[in-house]
Amino acid sequence: QQQQDDELPFQRVEIWNEPFMWARFMNRPGMARDPAQHNYLPGPYLSQRYAQLANALIDAHREAGGTIQFGGPSSAYFGSDNWRHLSEHVLPVALAGAGKLDFVSEHHYIERGELVAASYEAFQAQYMQATGKRLPIINTEANDLVDQPGKWSRDETYHPGGVDRRRFSYQVGDIMAQLRFHNDHVLGRHIHALWRGRFAKKGEAIAYRWFRPFSGDLVQATSDHPDLWALASREGDQGAVALYNDGDQELRVSLSGIAMLASTATLVSLSTEDGLSAETVSLQPHYDGLMHISLPPISALMVELSALPKVRHHINREVHYAKTSQRGGLWSLGPDESLELSSTAARADHLRLTVSGALNGYLVAEFMTKTGEKISMPLDGFDIKATRIMEIPLPPNIDTGSFQLRATAQAGQILILAAALVDEQTRLKE
Repeated sequence: QQQQDDELPFQRVEIWNEPFMWARFMNRPGMARDPAQHNYLPGPYLSQRYAQLANALIDAHREAGGTIQFGGPSSAYFGSDNWRHLSEHVLPVALAGAGKLDFVSEHHYIERGELVAASYEAFQAQYMQATGKRLPIINTEANDLVDQPGKWSRDETYHPGGVDRRRFSYQVGDIMAQLRFHNDHVLGRHIHALWRGRFAKKGEAIAYRWFRPFSGDLVQATSDHPDLWALASREGDQGAVALYNDGDQELRVSLSGIAMLASTATLVSLSTEDGLSAETVSLQPHYDGLMHISLPPISALMVELSALPKVRHHINREVHYAKTSQRGGLWSLGPDESLELSSTAARADHLRLTVSGALNGYLVAEFMTKTGEKISMPLDGFDIKATRIMEIPLPPNIDTGSFQLRATAQAGQILILAAALVDEQTRLKE
């Protein structure tokens, strides 16, 4: 029996579960062959076939008047197989379905949130360069299953409390790390509950719901402590602020700005019984005019705001991904090599650079001022396994039409995943 779309208990559908697993059956006797196929991730043949299937399904649904949103390709972590999974499967499928797919779906289990955020940035940079639009990314399968409890990977040393730290970070830190750049996660996050009874605790299964208020415009939120992450969003007269203590020590936090308009907040912390627990805490102004609260190790503070005063000005974040004449969207720089990039940004406050670096590698960003002077900005060095997003403040009066990235003579191979000029100029609200 058919139902109208507005009668269905869902709005979005992921097309197929992990079609990249079909690759396990390629090039076997009696099976399809693809010379470009390797290991368990798909080559061009499977990616093309999946795209054909997905596009046919979406076309048929739309022709019948349906309004359900569809997504794919239900991929593994984008950076898998040294980023070949992104360039040879995820992007080709997304581009083949450009104008049809409503979102990209991916599966990542427990991982450092900064690493996943960098992979999202790499996808958006290349997709926007090809289409001029961005495509939401939704994590449609999540779990905290790992082979070595207490470690992020087999290469790391076990440390006490590592299991709790990792699980909380996956539930809160992972989401916050991505929301700092893309707030697609508020659309939903599916919990894969089939492995060894994980996510049986109610606190873990509903963690992402605390981030639903962050569906509006991401606005500037700063912290002066490396272990304290800050996030803020505003939509109309509604707003939200989140703080996350990723360290081992309790932090005494002082709130200012729009957070001062709240009288209560939700403190999210570890719970033996529920996995995660939430309690309401009171916020009271101090005699110094600020609000102060203690934030325990591995905990988060969520502040929801309503009836915010109207403002005539707002910060409108515009991200302009840079382009180059080189083919492809992932650019590798070796010692003394450089990369010329161009941008459509009229102005910019900072350079957002997404990189995967090598031991003793250093980058230099070079800009010209509007008066013809060269400005060279040495950037941080890179750890041999580092994949991360850096945001580098830019001086005023620079020419944002073009710039250069140059690797120093001591550098190893440095992979540039995305480069963007970000404009956060305060504008009059229309």
